[in-house]
Amino acid sequence: MAETLQKMLVELQIEEKLLTITADNASNNETLVSELYFNLLEKYNSEDSNLPDKGRLRFQGIDSYIRCLAHVLNLIVRDILSRMKSGDHKSAIEACDLLQGNKKIGRQSALARIRIMTLWILRTPQRRQQWSQANGLNDKFIEYDVETRWNSTYRMVQGSLQAKAQIRMWIEHQNQFPPFTADDWLQLQQLEMILSKFDEFTQLVSRPKSQISLAIPIYYELNDMLEDAASAQGDFSGLSSDITSAISAGMKKYKKYYELMDAQDAYYIALVLDPRFKPLLLDKELGQVTAPKVIRSIKDTLHEQYPSKSSLEQSMSKINQNNKRQSLEARVLQKLQPQVIQRSDIDRYFEEGVVTVDESVTKDEDWLFAWRRTHKDEYPRMAAAARDYLAIPPAEVAVERLFSRGRDLLGIRRHSLKGETMRKVMLLRDIYSLENTQ
Repeated sequence: MAETLQKMLVELQIEEKLLTITADNASNNETLVSELYFNLLEKYNSEDSNLPDKGRLRFQGIDSYIRCLAHVLNLIVRDILSRMKSGDHKSAIEACDLLQGNKKIGRQSALARIRIMTLWILRTPQRRQQWSQANGLNDKFIEYDVETRWNSTYRMVQGSLQAKAQIRMWIEHQNQFPPFTADDWLQLQQLEMILSKFDEFTQLVSRPKSQISLAIPIYYELNDMLEDAASAQGDFSGLSSDITSAISAGMKKYKKYYELMDAQDAYYIALVLDPRFKPLLLDKELGQVTAPKVIRSIKDTLHEQYPSKSSLEQSMSKINQNNKRQSLEARVLQKLQPQVIQRSDIDRYFEEGVVTVDESVTKDEDWLFAWRRTHKDEYPRMAAAARDYLAIPPAEVAVERLFSRGRDLLGIRRHSLKGETMRKVMLLRDIYSLENTQ
């Protein structure tokens, strides 16, 4: 896999520009980024290497591995639901098979029964008709939970709460399903409130132009939300013990990926590149002891990666050039004037206050790029950093969408398409789609 990826980098002539790789949390991706790093390092150190940026390898293997934030959110939710014994597709099928044989499904959680009921109704046209026609029920079916679709459990729970009255009436005419109690509905309602927060985060990182600069704010807010929910405080006061216990299980998964994120510079550099945050959020969240160390490290990294001539060297060079053209009086007066040394734009950017941006502006997904373009002359080195780091995707949602389009393209009658043909067709489709949106 690493060799295939490296061939693509060579083909696109971006081998020396590779900064990070965003992928899901599968263990084989760790092997991929490590192998690719060693391959690139060997090539950079080779005497025959003709790379334009030879000797400066910015990709650092496992330390440059950006774990898909949408997948992290999904993993946390799965741990929470697993602790609540919410069931899965396999157990729902087994329960429906028992119902088909007029057997009891046994004790099930409220969410597991919603999943079973939804699958049971959708299994045959006759039951779908019963749901649509019995006692004036509407023909809108509850969306079934699909494990490969993020947030589908949330939409299933949300749909069941909206169809609460319909479910009650439908169960009255069924012998297979026990009725949902008041405690069952309360648990579903509380679960829906928890899942709605994850849905908000996932929608944010799933936008076509989602920003990695929002990754740390999401991690921080997610931490606060999980802590409040686990202790049943704030907006989550009154949560049942079953849900608080499940949230504690999700907190363990969160801490695992927070530590992985916390060890990478890319997230923190991207955060300060957002003029609304700069280092202010780090000051507030990390405290007076840790925050200065982190901010100092970020500044040092930026100075190292985006070097320039010192301001004093530039000023003296300009003075020497001007002296050759100046008169004697002008040269003498020049020596008497105090020398003004311009500070690095990186230091100035950190020292100046945060920028207030109206919410109506930030609704445009391109606003941060536009702001950076407007201020590129004011902060040239920070603009160079923005071009690199703000291009990093925080999630692989765009790739997942690409896979889905590829699956649609490879239909029953087109399953023999060659890889290169498929590539060209998908590129043409994207070009046509872009032209239609302009």
